[in-house]
Amino acid sequence: MNILFPTQSGGLQMFHLLGQALKDRAEIGQLGYTVADHWYYSNWIKDNQDFENSNHLITREWEITNDRQTPPDMAKLAHYEKMLAGPNEAGPGLFGAIVADRRLLMGPDCSYSQDYRRRFSDAELLRILQNGCEAMEKMFNELKPDLVVGFVCVSILEYLAFLFAKARGVQYFNIRTSRIENRILLADTHRDPAPEVALALATKNFTDTDIKFSKEWIHAARFQDAKYEGVSTPSAQPAQRFGITNGKLGAPFRFLKRLNEYKACGATEDNHSPGLVRPAIFKLLINPMRARRAERALRPSYIAPEELKKNRYAVFPLHTEPEMSLLLYGRPYVNQIELLRAIALSLPADMVLVVKEHPWMVGKRSLSAYRKMLNIPRLRLAAPEVTVRSLIENAALCCVHTGSSWWEAVVLKIPVLALGPVMGELLPEGMVRRCHDFTMLPETIATLLSTAKHQEKQLEDLVAAISACTISVNLYTGLLERAAYRTEDIDRDQELARMADFILLRMNETNQNAPKNLKVGSW
Repeated sequence: MNILFPTQSGGLQMFHLLGQALKDRAEIGQLGYTVADHWYYSNWIKDNQDFENSNHLITREWEITNDRQTPPDMAKLAHYEKMLAGPNEAGPGLFGAIVADRRLLMGPDCSYSQDYRRRFSDAELLRILQNGCEAMEKMFNELKPDLVVGFVCVSILEYLAFLFAKARGVQYFNIRTSRIENRILLADTHRDPAPEVALALATKNFTDTDIKFSKEWIHAARFQDAKYEGVSTPSAQPAQRFGITNGKLGAPFRFLKRLNEYKACGATEDNHSPGLVRPAIFKLLINPMRARRAERALRPSYIAPEELKKNRYAVFPLHTEPEMSLLLYGRPYVNQIELLRAIALSLPADMVLVVKEHPWMVGKRSLSAYRKMLNIPRLRLAAPEVTVRSLIENAALCCVHTGSSWWEAVVLKIPVLALGPVMGELLPEGMVRRCHDFTMLPETIATLLSTAKHQEKQLEDLVAAISACTISVNLYTGLLERAAYRTEDIDRDQELARMADFILLRMNETNQNAPKNLKVGSW
């Protein structure tokens, strides 16, 4: 069995170790990887020198994006469009691979600021897309993968790996959070509702243990924030900081040394890498200054707690921009300001729309963006340190694009208007109603408010179905080693073992050609 791991920069270490863990448990042939971010990779490979000598097939994303001077072959692109992006769950055709990758679609500072500038011409984008298709076709032809395993999907090669897997009938698993504690789902598509959960719910394919977990989780979530691994803490300060560890006096010299290493390795040509200087400027100066400026200018206009109690309102938690919730799941409605305008103008006359900033966007969004929001009739801003839960508790309606806030709402028995795909679509429409046609938004909202009805048994069944399709793995803090909300102490080897076991067991459930005699542990 051959496996392809399309990876982002920080996910490479996880997939490298996961590949080793799978080899310990089953007869695995060759492994293939797509790698991104030349600067990250040049540092990572120093500590993992065996990686390139292990018979792996490796596709380097920066080689694809750097080669963009030759005009695209439109006939070849049309061929790939027909072959890969017919009517399926991938979304808006082949060009969706560009849309999903913020480093191609957005400006050079998009990781640290709301940057919508173009960095490539149409011809360059199409050439990059053609290069990506050709490279992924070569990878599939040479590796002949039996399985593709990816984590969400925010780069061009991850997206194309998904399309090629679907087009060729190759089993595909998308690792993503269920947003219930630290439970992880292996879905065969990017979008919610996950087909696996929908099937488990429809067939009631869950156990008494799943029902017990469901009731306990719902009960706990009603009395405290339903945090899941990976959430950010609300604050009026920027979430991204420029950290200086021990030896502050030597920090400038260490920075200059790393800057020379960065230039020497050739990463300056990689659009994936923002470099070292500009991120430092944004984290040290620009974003903190923006946050202070927004605080001074907007604090008087933030809606007060007593106002919330007097007004009938809908709440909308903003997403960070750009992110997969908008570019991958939320299309075509990726402009949040216009989305807010549509909602505010569609609410009943006695309601206002309360908007909550995402903690990750504090200091990244310009003051003019907030002023555009405040120019929308009946729109109020909540203070950035206010929790979404406290807003939802007294709301008449929770509006979400995608994301996880709908969980808080349904647990608190507040009706949800979904403007993008969410797992909550599996609940009755009196709990979660999806608006598929924006020309009918006022009618959709009115219908939802007039027919809203909480159904506890259906909520319990949905959580039980998710429990049946997931396992507990600390993905962010354990496998990806990112600083995030932690649910428990981390044993990384144990986390890897559980994930590897889960992948092989899911293969057995869905694929008769899965490897036999698996050495699967207990989880």
